[in-house]
Order: sequence, then structure tokens, then C-alpha cells
Amino acid sequence: MSKKNIWTTKLIEYMKTNKAGKCPICGSLNFKVEEFNYGRRSISFKCSDCGVIRHFDGCESVQKV
Repeated sequence: MSKKNIWTTKLIEYMKTNKAGKCPICGSLNFKVEEFNYGRRSISFKCSDCGVIRHFDGCESVQKV
């Protein structure tokens, strides 16, 4: 699975369960999610162990998946 697909899958999983789960890169449970709801829903994932950060802007349409 490509890195882009890993993050898309993680985003959809989070939108369905509202749980961060494990980091898709290193497998750490020290994985956080921040949501920003200023006009449109944005979501940031951050792993405190490997330092990876991914941000998705305008996630409202993902809920329809």
C-alpha cells in the first residue's frame, strides 16, 4: 500500500471510529489527533515517537464515505 493510501485509510478509520489508533508508520500508540472546526473540519495526525505529522483540510466530505 502506498503512503498516500495509508494516510487516506487512517483518516477514514478515524472519521468512522473517532479513535486515533496506532501510527501507520512506526506502530506507536503515542499517536495523537487534533481537530480544527473553523468553517470546515480539518484533522491533524501526529506521532510523538517518530515525529510524523499529516494534516487533512476540509474533511466534511469524508464523512459521507
